[in-house]
Amino acid sequence: MVGLTDASGSLINKYQYDAFGNTVEAVEKVQNRFRYAGEQYDQVTGQYYLRARFYNPVVGRFTQEDTYRGDGLNLYSYVQNNPVNYYDPSGYCADKSNPFDRSMTREQYKAKKSYERLLKRHGIDSPTKRAQFWQGKDNYPGIDNYKDITLKRGKIIYAGDPRPTGYGTTESALRRTGNDSQKIFEGLQVGPWDPPEDFIHLSGYKQTLMPYEMVEDIPAAFGITKANPHFGDGGLPQVYIANFNELVASGKIRPIPAKKIPLKNWYMKPEDVKKVYSKVPKP
Repeated sequence: MVGLTDASGSLINKYQYDAFGNTVEAVEKVQNRFRYAGEQYDQVTGQYYLRARFYNPVVGRFTQEDTYRGDGLNLYSYVQNNPVNYYDPSGYCADKSNPFDRSMTREQYKAKKSYERLLKRHGIDSPTKRAQFWQGKDNYPGIDNYKDITLKRGKIIYAGDPRPTGYGTTESALRRTGNDSQKIFEGLQVGPWDPPEDFIHLSGYKQTLMPYEMVEDIPAAFGITKANPHFGDGGLPQVYIANFNELVASGKIRPIPAKKIPLKNWYMKPEDVKKVYSKVPKP
């Protein structure tokens, strides 16, 4: 299910997914429970219902055993009796490699490893340096001050949804802004979305925040945003986690879809978005 039309053939709903079925983008004018591969999507759990069991697109696995039990008593011998940590895409052997890496082509994987070696060679090897590496150019010429921290197991941070980038914020920021999208992202000095004219998407800020729980201790960078005032007054706490999506895919960080936070005041007129970007300092 990538689109839904009305009786006249006009597109009213549009969806985009990643390789595992996570909703990357959802533009809806009418309510619709059918999503990826035409299966029913449960908004509360963030999983797909396939009549016999549920599928979790975040980890790329079913969360229940197959109702077909085969001829033997051992249901999971093909994954060393450990279906939580192992998977067997080919039917020949169990595999525990990172599912994020497994989703890449060989060329993409080689490029990723080459990029990581390049960063390390240039001394960009700490969370703080990685966070600052993405600043100082393009729409974000200012570079914020960060310090390296460790997010302890059980700690929860919040990131814009969909398409998290590794930057997030804390619960205190939500209390200070009253779940107001414009206040949150101006406080984090993040620019609004400015879609191409032929792209079916409303301009503005993200409409929801996804909570993420640390399943184990995770190194991160922490700072207070100040360096890019053309996007807002700043002053909110910001957390950066390198390789964020990879850590989510490997289960070291857990999203909590049932506690996703809807944001108000997210829409911005296209002409107002362009005014915001007109304030970006010229190099």
